[in-house]
Amino acid sequence: MKFFVEFGGIRFRFDSDCDIIVENTFAPFLRTCEAAPDVHVRLIHDFSDAPLPRSPMLGDDLLMEYYDHNGRILCLTKGGEGRFLASCLCAPDLKEMTCWLNFPAGSPLDTLGGILRMLPMRRIMTLHGVLFFHASQIGLGDKGILFAAPSGTGKTTQAKLWRRHRGAQILCNDRTLTDGSLTYGYPMDGSEPVITGECRSLGAIVVLEQAPRNSVRALRPREILLHLMPQLVLDAGDPAAAAAAAELLLNLIPQTPVYLLRCTPDEYAVQCLEQQLFMDGVISHE
Repeated sequence: MKFFVEFGGIRFRFDSDCDIIVENTFAPFLRTCEAAPDVHVRLIHDFSDAPLPRSPMLGDDLLMEYYDHNGRILCLTKGGEGRFLASCLCAPDLKEMTCWLNFPAGSPLDTLGGILRMLPMRRIMTLHGVLFFHASQIGLGDKGILFAAPSGTGKTTQAKLWRRHRGAQILCNDRTLTDGSLTYGYPMDGSEPVITGECRSLGAIVVLEQAPRNSVRALRPREILLHLMPQLVLDAGDPAAAAAAAELLLNLIPQTPVYLLRCTPDEYAVQCLEQQLFMDGVISHE
């Protein structure tokens, strides 16, 4: 089975030795094969030949353990009780990888959504120049406006307020990708997913804080790093990924306004931010 998908402008080719289920939610991200892939993934439903660690662990997070394997990257997906769900051997540039799956074809995990959780997607995005934000996104004309904040701060609330009071389109609720120029959705989008394959020009990033009164101001470069680094979806304990993400953020700063919006959960917050966006030319009255 062969198919192509695209996330954040990165084109993936999947070759599987068995048919897997591609859920309907991935339909906006499916592509034809006219262009060469950025990442080629081979899937093997036989774990008996899967590579296992031969050296000390380089690091781990809630999902994976990472090892050096003769100069390549070995990613093992944790399955509990000392069992691994997958072993993924990757080229150093993460453009080629083979993933041995430790579950049979046709099992509940044997879907595209399940298999993406077996791959080092966060590292792939970072190494290909794409920032993976814990953020909601609205579309205003051809511009994408991101709301970045910790869970429970009100990202989804602010997006819904813009839809209700200004007719904005909600493009993402919890996961947003950007290469610094364009913004994209992602099919795994939190508890209230919005699945769209649309992209927009990156207009602004808005960091949210709850407050009794509304105020907005542009953040200085140092503040941008302090506020946005915690909102990036990164591999925990991976200094190289964090350094690469910080460099991408630094490249983004000169061309993208980043604001701190201290806000209430009502239309007054929309009015406050809207006035600033108009004044700075991020959006227009047209």
